[in-house]
Amino acid sequence: MRTIVAFLLLLSFSFAACGDEVNMSLPAISGGEGLLVGITMKGIPGEGMEYVGAEPTVGTGTQESLSIAVDVARELSLRGYDCDVLVKVDDSDSPGGVEGPSAGAAFVVMSYSLFTGEEPRHDATITGAISEGGQVLPVGGLYEKAMGAKASGFDYFITPLQSVEEKLMLRGMGGIEIREVEDADEAVEFFFEGKIPEERPLELTVEPIENLTRYEGERVPGMGGIVRALIENERDAIAGIEDDAVREYFEARAGQHGELYGLGYDYAAANGAFLTGISASAIGEVESPDMEAKKGEVQACLDSLDKPEVTAGNYEWLMGGEAREMRARRNYQKYSVLEPETKDEEYLLVYQMGYSKAWCEAAKAMYVAGNNSGPLLDGNVLKDAAGELLNYTDDYGEWQEYADTGGELYAQGMYAGAIYELTFAKSMYDGEKAMEEGATQADYESLMQNGSTSIWGKAFRAHASYLYQTDSPQDAYRMIVFARNMDAAAERINVVNATTIVIGGEEEACCPCEEEGSLCMPAFILLFAAFAAVGEKRG
Repeated sequence: MRTIVAFLLLLSFSFAACGDEVNMSLPAISGGEGLLVGITMKGIPGEGMEYVGAEPTVGTGTQESLSIAVDVARELSLRGYDCDVLVKVDDSDSPGGVEGPSAGAAFVVMSYSLFTGEEPRHDATITGAISEGGQVLPVGGLYEKAMGAKASGFDYFITPLQSVEEKLMLRGMGGIEIREVEDADEAVEFFFEGKIPEERPLELTVEPIENLTRYEGERVPGMGGIVRALIENERDAIAGIEDDAVREYFEARAGQHGELYGLGYDYAAANGAFLTGISASAIGEVESPDMEAKKGEVQACLDSLDKPEVTAGNYEWLMGGEAREMRARRNYQKYSVLEPETKDEEYLLVYQMGYSKAWCEAAKAMYVAGNNSGPLLDGNVLKDAAGELLNYTDDYGEWQEYADTGGELYAQGMYAGAIYELTFAKSMYDGEKAMEEGATQADYESLMQNGSTSIWGKAFRAHASYLYQTDSPQDAYRMIVFARNMDAAAERINVVNATTIVIGGEEEACCPCEEEGSLCMPAFILLFAAFAAVGEKRG
């Protein structure tokens, strides 16, 4: 599997104009650890095109970010329109390739320097994606990036406009000045004119939910228990925040998750509670992080997991539960062995342990939902279904981690979870490709027609509707692709399993016949229905 490197911060430059080159180093993340990636941007007379080296692989997100950034720099500098831009990544730094849009703001500064010959300041670094209109857009991992900038000796770390959670986590970090910029103009003014961005105040305001219609599709029985469990965990985390104003802000957020649940958007409510609970827990520990205590909480949760045996009636719940259990265990194994040397490092590890605990609690809730009686499911049915999803592609891009988790689940015999993670990675990958090839609103609406038949199909169909109404059409398209693929996976499992049910740990005919050698009519009916369904689908 490829190691995907996400661009983070701009570190150092050498300067020239079109016809020469600009060199810079970017700190990046690979496998959860920081490293520096060398970048060379060269300008040559041409037609205003951008090119990237073939090796190592540069993902589409980074390529698009580069193209947009160079155009923004041209508009700001009024130069470089007849300059082709060539970018080369040092393959010794990132042999697995690079991916992600978070170098966009840095590319603007770099291109501006290339076109004008002006030298930016050296005591600052910047992260952020860039829009075609020059807006500096949010990216993830600001705390980790700030730590990297601080460790590298920078005086300033420039970010996109921060969320409340990011601002609360970053305000306790000393030793570096952290400022926000809204657009490329502000970034250029800072790097080339020395104008320091103004400090933006903390706005503890929760915008009301507006223009969101009630979901009229079929909901999942049992999902309510999971949503309520996650909201309860969220409120427990919020209770640990000492600042009254901050605590009230998070309480308002929790109230919105209850509102989403009331409107029928179960997954949106659960996911919101999941993420807000992690943030609230981390913010409550900013001043005095305790890694050992948090590790103990996670281990206690993992030890308490009680997964039921897989049956024909609960395997879909186990899909989600096993996937989240594996995410929790992988994350715990990665970060629990690290020894923090500073308070900032310990806080970051506590924050990561928060994800492990939240995933564990979600797995526990799904195992409870799946704790129902019924005939055992033949494990080979799930194994075969998961096996067909392995090695769909050797590079899922930004979704590679889910494919890796799916592969580990398969290797450990947790086939239900493997189906979930591998189907998710495949769906995100296919959805991205379809949009690159011109998928339209009509394609989304076509996929949304008719209802879903599986637990996760129903849940993510509703979530796609939520995302579409909240101005996230690309995410909505990927989610409805996932919903449809989960419907197809469940249909396949149900059809194959219709011929064999496991009773008492041994495979038997789907219904035992009273007389040996006689034809069991219920079994015949099930077989006939299964083959008819297959024939209808192929036709």
